[in-house]
Amino acid sequence: MGMRYLKNRHYHDAFQNVAIWGYWQGAGRMSFAPDGAIAVGSVPDGWFWGIPLHNDTMSVGLVLHKTTFKEKRQQGKSLEQIYYEAMDECPLILDLLKNATFVSGQMKVEQDYSYMSDKISGPGYFLVGDAACFIDPLLSTGVHLATHGSMLAAASIASMYRGEVTEAQALHFYEHSYRHAYLRLMVIVSGLYQQYRGKANYFWQAQQLTHNDYSDAEALNKAFLFVVSGIEDQNDVVDLPRELPIEDMAGQLPTEEAERARAMYQVYHKVFLRSSMSAETAIEGMYVTTRPHLGLALAQNERVMTV
Repeated sequence: MGMRYLKNRHYHDAFQNVAIWGYWQGAGRMSFAPDGAIAVGSVPDGWFWGIPLHNDTMSVGLVLHKTTFKEKRQQGKSLEQIYYEAMDECPLILDLLKNATFVSGQMKVEQDYSYMSDKISGPGYFLVGDAACFIDPLLSTGVHLATHGSMLAAASIASMYRGEVTEAQALHFYEHSYRHAYLRLMVIVSGLYQQYRGKANYFWQAQQLTHNDYSDAEALNKAFLFVVSGIEDQNDVVDLPRELPIEDMAGQLPTEEAERARAMYQVYHKVFLRSSMSAETAIEGMYVTTRPHLGLALAQNERVMTV
């Protein structure tokens, strides 16, 4: 829909990164992390992911800014050289792969993957996940947006078919609630690139959001305030999901890294896990409810949205 028919993708000025990756078998696991946890390791010019998959396979990818990638290619370096030279500077990934075998055959590469569709819903369709948008591999935001967006779409469709809301209301809620979640994650990813380990080189500075990345400056400012204020800590009334073993994990890290881990845990709870799920966090006067069934509910004491 987005690429062939609507042709409405807007690519960001920030996050102009290149990913080089491949699949490994027999990789190790991080003993200090929950089963299935993703490894993230920093290198001078970028960072690595290590994602455990099925069948004893791990996806391992290197992310560089496209300017850095272009410079290395102009020096005559192959994808393999860039990948393995960076890996030599990442003890975490080296340790995980010390007994592993590269099974992809050849390196895979992807660039210009950070985008948002100008319109993600309309009569007869909802764009969800990568069809709607993609930010960056950092934090696996694509997984969150795909699953969260699917829930928003399902709730909107269910209420629309039951006659609880009009089609116009359902589409309006979906469009706005999905973009709220997307903007919050954009702010977080941009902020992490800016502040992680105090990096000052071009790769890290180039991840700043610009006015071209999102035309609605007011919405972007609200997303930033939402992230930094922690206001939902007081307002949210939804039952929290199962607690992560954050203290067990943080207790095995150096003090500075432990504090960073605890801070990110709070971000996950405020931004990833709580959005449009209660009257207090309603968007456009509506929120997702699961009682007595999945659908949309009108927030009490809120002005009902008019379309």
